[in-house]
Parts: sequence; structure tokens; C-alpha cells
Amino acid sequence: MKDRRYMRNQLTGVLAVLCGALAIGAQWLLGANSGFLAANTYAGAVDTHERYLTRTNDVAITARHLLWKEGSTPGTTAALCTAADIPIGTIDNTTTATGAVQKVELLGGNRTLPMVASEAMATVGVDVYAAAGGKIALLGVVKVGVLRTVAGANNDLVEVESCKPEVKPNGATTKAGAVLAVPITRRVVTMTTGGAESLTLADGLPGQSLTVILGTDGGDGTLTPTTKTGFTSITFADARDIAELEFVDATTGWVIKGLSGAAAPPAFT
Repeated sequence: MKDRRYMRNQLTGVLAVLCGALAIGAQWLLGANSGFLAANTYAGAVDTHERYLTRTNDVAITARHLLWKEGSTPGTTAALCTAADIPIGTIDNTTTATGAVQKVELLGGNRTLPMVASEAMATVGVDVYAAAGGKIALLGVVKVGVLRTVAGANNDLVEVESCKPEVKPNGATTKAGAVLAVPITRRVVTMTTGGAESLTLADGLPGQSLTVILGTDGGDGTLTPTTKTGFTSITFADARDIAELEFVDATTGWVIKGLSGAAAPPAFT
């Protein structure tokens, strides 16, 4: 009985080795994407990356260390990042050609990366944000890291302790009377109306918060976002009318988190 068990175990081991060899042989003959995968080899059919991704560039690369996002074909191409985009990383290369394979250094991963400042940055340890032209700024919507060296002026190269991009707007801005588009580039917007105004609000990024305040009342401002859920418009009628908004996603759009005012909250429909 003992000899039979021994022989059965030996046979099982031999069969397992043969099956593994056949599977590896099929992968070699048919290709890695043939769908014939040996046991415990699934990871071999899926590319994984620790420090960088490979993409082809949609546009010419004019400077090193700029921020890039997923391009016209996500997962394959990369495009230059703006202040309203979520970057994937930086490219340490320049080229006038497009469609060339590039190594995109991933953000995050407990490491620092060189980046290009869009302005003077005098204090280390502050958060930095994606800015126009693939650069970084002290104010913005998408946080990309923490500043570790200073910049004297626009286009200076700085060291940034990069992080996974986070929609975390900061800073404040204003909207003048007769300007109808409400900015979405900062956390807080204080408006002046120059008469009865039909205000617009473009789509933001998922998770983006925005506080809109009527600072100077020159007439009712009726705000109608491009995409919204639960309301059509908000009317700012008195100074200190405030609306707290959040952009959920491209389908839901902006939702109202809170309304308040010195006399009464702004009305919404």
C-alpha cells in the first residue's frame, strides 16, 4: 500500500511538470497573448510598472520634466497637462517628433521628481499644483506634490516630493462685473455683478469643491452650470450670498452642498 501511494505521488508530480512544460511551450509557440496561460503565470501576461509607464507623445515635447496626462488614446498615448487635467507623470525628454515612445515617470511612489515651476516659489514644504503648459504652481486644483527646493522665477527647475494626483483645490480668485464665466481654477470665487447677469459654470474634475460668493451686488446673478443634478440654476441676489458646490462626475455634474446668505440663502430652481 505504501509503495502504491509513493508511485501515485510520483506520477502526480511528473504530470504536473509535463502540464507546466506544455503550457510554457504553448506560450512560446503561440505568443504571450495567445490566451494559453500556465498555472501561476497570469501576471506574465499583464504589464506592471513600478516607476514609469511607456506612452507615445501626442504633441512635440518642448521641455524636460513637464507634466503629462493620458492622451488621445488612453493607455497608449500621452498629452501635455494643463491646470484642469489630472497628470500621470513627467517626461525627461525633448523631441519635435510625435508618436515616439516615451518613458513617463509616475507621480507618487515615495520619491522626488524634477518639475518646472511657473512662478517664483520661495518656501519649501508647501503643496504644488498642476499648471498650464505642464508646469506647477502654488495655487490650483490638482495637487501633484510638496515642494522641496525653491524657484526664483518661471521655468526654474525644482525638486518635488511627488504624490498621487489629488483633486484638492486651494486659493481664491475673483470674478468682475460683466464677466459671465465663473472661474473653476481655485477653491473660492468672490463675484461682482454688473447688473442682472446670466452666469455660467463649466464642468470641473470629479471630487472638486467650489465656494461661490457674491461679494459686490450690482444686480442679480443667475448661475447655471453646464452639468448639474438636483437644480437648474442658483440666483445670487444679495451681497454675501454663498453657494457650496461639488462636482461629482461628468454625468452628475455639480451638486449643491449648502446655501447661505446674510439675509436669506440664495434661491435655486
